[in-house]
Amino acid sequence: FGALAAEVYFLLYDIPILRSPLGAGDSDRVPIAEMVSRQNEVRSQAPGELVWEAAKSGQTLFRRESILTLAQSKADIAFLDGTGLVVDENSLVQLEKNPSNDLAEFQRIVIRLLRGSVHKMPRTLSPKSSKGILPLSHSPVIEIDVGDSVTTVTPDSELTVISGEKTAEPQIFVGSGEATIHISEGAELTVRGGEYATLPPKGTRGKSVSVQSDSTWF
Repeated sequence: FGALAAEVYFLLYDIPILRSPLGAGDSDRVPIAEMVSRQNEVRSQAPGELVWEAAKSGQTLFRRESILTLAQSKADIAFLDGTGLVVDENSLVQLEKNPSNDLAEFQRIVIRLLRGSVHKMPRTLSPKSSKGILPLSHSPVIEIDVGDSVTTVTPDSELTVISGEKTAEPQIFVGSGEATIHISEGAELTVRGGEYATLPPKGTRGKSVSVQSDSTWF
C-alpha cells in the first residue's frame, strides 16, 4: 500500500502541468530532446494531459513535456544540441525552450526541476537527429529553474541540482565549468567548478546565496 500511495503522490501532487489548458495534440509542441535510455519506472506527460504514459528509449520529447521517475528509476535525456541530462529517482522535471513558441530559434533550453535532482552533463555528444528531427546548429544557453531561482550554465559544464525537499534548501554542485545564479534584478553570482551554492527556498526570492568550496562532494 505504501508504494502505491507514494506513486499516486508523485503522479498527482503539486504538478503545474495539470493546470495547463492545452492538449497533447496542440500544434505548439516542438521537439526539444530525446529519451536516450531509461531505467525502471519512468513516465512522460504531454502538456494539458492528466494521464502519464510509460516512457520509452528513443522517444522524442517535446517542449512543455514533463518527465517523472519513480523509486530506483532514472532517465537519460539528450537535447538537440547534444547536452545530456540525467534525471534521478523520485524526480519531476519539465522541459521548455525560450522563446516558448515555434516561430523562433532556440535561444535557451529550460529545465524546470520541480522535485528530486538532476545531473547536467557536458556537451560531448553529437547533436541529436532522430526521426527526421534536425539537430540544432548552435549551442543555446542552458537554464535550470528550481524553487524561485534561475541558473544559467555553460554548455560544457557539469553540475548537479537538488530541489531542496531533502536538504531543506535547493543546492547546486558544480563539477566543472560555471553556473550563474540570477539572484534578483541585475544581481548575479557565479559558481565555479569545485564549488556549491545553497539557494533560497521557494517563496524567499531575494535571500542571500552562499557559495562554498567542497571538492570532496564530487
